Amino acid sequence: MGKVKDLGYDPEGRIVIIYDNVQGVEEAVPSNQILAIGDVILVKTREQADVEAKAPHKTEKTCPKCGKANAPDVRFCTACGSRLE
Repeated sequence: MGKVKDLGYDPEGRIVIIYDNVQGVEEAVPSNQILAIGDVILVKTREQADVEAKAPHKTEKTCPKCGKANAPDVRFCTACGSRLE
């Protein structure tokens, strides 16, 4: 796909990997698309992502301290850092 340039965050506070694609255009891969990280980063195929997008979504976790809705797979609130159950 390209060479990794940096890590960043999307508007929901999830990590994204920023890279230049083969045409030299900057793109980002969201953390939920990453299968494994090492010298090479494995990302899900478009088909895998499409299947997951059609699957029922897990319930969001609401922070007991600040009330922010967080993704179901996070342990700490992306707004205030409080531990989520």
